[in-house]
Amino acid sequence: MIYASKSEHEKALKYYKQSLKIKEEIGDKKAVAILLGNMAKIFSKIKDYNQALDFYYKSLIVLKEVKNNSGLVALNYSEIGYLLQEQGDLLKSKEYYGNALRIADSIDDKLLVSATLVKIGNLNIVQKKYHDAETNLQHAFDIASDIGSMTTKKDVYFALSDLFGKTNNWDLSLENYKNYINLQDSVFSQDNTKKMVQLEMNYEFSKKEEAAELEQEKKEAISQAESKKQQIIIWSICAILVLALIFTFYVFKSFKEKQKVNVEITKQKHIIEEKQKEILDSIYYARRIQRALLTPEKYIERNLNKLAKKL
Repeated sequence: MIYASKSEHEKALKYYKQSLKIKEEIGDKKAVAILLGNMAKIFSKIKDYNQALDFYYKSLIVLKEVKNNSGLVALNYSEIGYLLQEQGDLLKSKEYYGNALRIADSIDDKLLVSATLVKIGNLNIVQKKYHDAETNLQHAFDIASDIGSMTTKKDVYFALSDLFGKTNNWDLSLENYKNYINLQDSVFSQDNTKKMVQLEMNYEFSKKEEAAELEQEKKEAISQAESKKQQIIIWSICAILVLALIFTFYVFKSFKEKQKVNVEITKQKHIIEEKQKEILDSIYYARRIQRALLTPEKYIERNLNKLAKKL
């Protein structure tokens, strides 16, 4: 709201959007409707009427779900009527003004009634309905006088000056314009006092904002450093894991190859042992046959001894 009052529209919209997001998350529908209306006012100030209308319509949709919302609905209707008038859609503008006036009157919101009557009076001037314009503007002036609204009275004087100028009543046009200037000076004097206070507040706000921004920048720098440190650690761990996986792969591959060689050696050893057993078995078998076929030495020796005795 401070940025909006300083006409720093982009910054105002930035903070309104942040606030809107939070209000939507917590379900504060009335605050959502108000924020949408505030954003619409900014778009209206920069004459982006389509955007302004869009936000006012969104605000009205939300207000359908909010209790005790008549004042806000009437205000939105009045502002939509003004935007439609600026776009040249006078029939719809009149319709929205009428709805705003009816609701404002039903809740006895005299300030909104008088402000809406001024808008209707200006619409009547555009439509060249000068009698209706004078009636509505005079009614607005009477209500503004009762409640002491200098701003509304100033707006009435300006509208009456325009009205009487268009009807060639130059004396009344000039008189109302002088009244407008005099009242504007009073309002301007009040506004200047408010602006002085506002400037002081803005200065304090700016100092606090700069301090907050510096603190935020410091936090972001620390956060980035921590993030970078964590990334280095993560990448280092990843590199170690990759190297470990490569080493494990080669160890496993070497083990499998060694295991394969051992299996082959065992196989060959088994074959050799089998062959060796077959050879030994053959030798033993041949020796048994040989022994079976040859006469034993003791038998021969005994027979020789017998023969020698006989001789």
